[in-house]
Amino acid sequence: MTIHFKPCLDAAARLVNIRSSLLRGLDTLPVLPAHGREMVLCCYGPSLADTLESAAGDVWSVSGAHDVLLDAGIVPRAHVECDPRPHKAEFLRRPHKDTTYFIASCCDPAVFDALKGYEVVLWHSDQSDDEAAYVASVDKGAALVLGGTTVGTRALSVGSALGYRNFRVLGMDCSFRDRQHAGAHPNDDPNEIEVSVYGRSFKTTKNLILQMQDLLRHVSDTMSYRYVLEGDGLMQHVAENIKHSRVSVARTERQAA
Repeated sequence: MTIHFKPCLDAAARLVNIRSSLLRGLDTLPVLPAHGREMVLCCYGPSLADTLESAAGDVWSVSGAHDVLLDAGIVPRAHVECDPRPHKAEFLRRPHKDTTYFIASCCDPAVFDALKGYEVVLWHSDQSDDEAAYVASVDKGAALVLGGTTVGTRALSVGSALGYRNFRVLGMDCSFRDRQHAGAHPNDDPNEIEVSVYGRSFKTTKNLILQMQDLLRHVSDTMSYRYVLEGDGLMQHVAENIKHSRVSVARTERQAA
């Protein structure tokens, strides 16, 4: 299946956001030496609720996983956003003083406004030549973060910059059953499709298939890193079957039941 990525906002609109965010005087993402800690990345896929028992240690969140964790009494060490649309501010109505918010410079001003008074670190998403050239002209030496089409894989790259080489990923399902996310989301994709792979069928969307391809590409590009995927979805099922030497799939008792 060939899928072409179309950004939700064009480069010109993202540049407007970048110019605004750079005026805020925020600290920017450092590049740190490798260390041995594990980044536990909580994504907003439906199986997140089944894997919360693994959300311990260096817990990171993206999208609506932030509030799922808080509701479970888990305060994320860090949270990542990169979607340039204003609706992302809705996921940040409950910021926490013990969480560091890694917000891409292309995010809407409403996201930064929602986090006023909290710890925010700015990072730059590598998306277009125009954006890269502008960032280089005003923030010389700044790292550009790769990672693909969704915040989940970009968050892994942010973690890589901060020295993580071991990753446990919860809820990056790339598919769904009754609902597309672990909770409410203002932008559910109405264009659902069904795919069959390695003997199972999954409901998904083209954007979620892109996310799966992004993660597999990310794994191939990070030769010495290790990944554990938790949850039950298209992504975990494909990972189990391709048997990559640096990717394993862990099942909780609840998932195996």
